[in-house]
Amino acid sequence: MAIDLNSLSGGLHGSKIRSNNVSTSGKEEVSKRETATSASTAQTGVRTDSFQLSEEATALHERANSAPDINEDKVNAIRAAIADGSYKVDAKTLAKDIMQFETNF
Repeated sequence: MAIDLNSLSGGLHGSKIRSNNVSTSGKEEVSKRETATSASTAQTGVRTDSFQLSEEATALHERANSAPDINEDKVNAIRAAIADGSYKVDAKTLAKDIMQFETNF
């Protein structure tokens, strides 16, 4: 979609808007940009985006993938605490954490 800047008055009651003393109209400028983009795409075939992870990011990714999904030691410790009655839930802290979580979404 092209916008003809010369037809906009901007509250100047019919005055023409000048853009850096360019003699071509806005439509011609858009056409030139579209032609340049098309030529660039034609040379490469298809426009694609790419990225490359740093060595540190790759190492972190591999470490995350190799970590277990469940921390069995922590689960077993909580199970034991529940079983012997020593596991206590602080209702105020739990409510505060739930409220903070909900306000983030």
